[in-house]
Amino acid sequence: MPTERDASRRRFLSRAAILGGAAMLPKMAAAEGAEKEKTAVVTLPENKALQKVGGAVVIEALDDKIIIARTGEESYVACSAICTHRGCVVNYQHESAQFLCPCHQARFALDGKVLRGPARKPLREYAVGAAVVVERGADREKKKG
Repeated sequence: MPTERDASRRRFLSRAAILGGAAMLPKMAAAEGAEKEKTAVVTLPENKALQKVGGAVVIEALDDKIIIARTGEESYVACSAICTHRGCVVNYQHESAQFLCPCHQARFALDGKVLRGPARKPLREYAVGAAVVVERGADREKKKG
């Protein structure tokens, strides 16, 4: 009879398999002469911080430093990790569900919106797919025009 642990292991393995296939997407895009990669793939096995809820990792991808946080069992968020005030790298605060700039204490919502200054502009938000694939398409600043 399957246990809860077996179900959790199956979820992890299925995510890892999806991520393995998704890892080929940027290479395929480059091979087809894409001007710039529009996705960055983050694999759970390689990022221990993302294996547990509340974990976060900062990666360099898509011409940015991106912070990816695991907010729930099946949910992740990604934003630029660069504070729009003075360029410090923000931290993820799971307890308050916010990004915090350690330099001047600016606070941002998980979608990048400014909650408390001195920052005035939001963090760039990135779309996160089911396989923790970060996509450039959710660039909030471009949407606001």
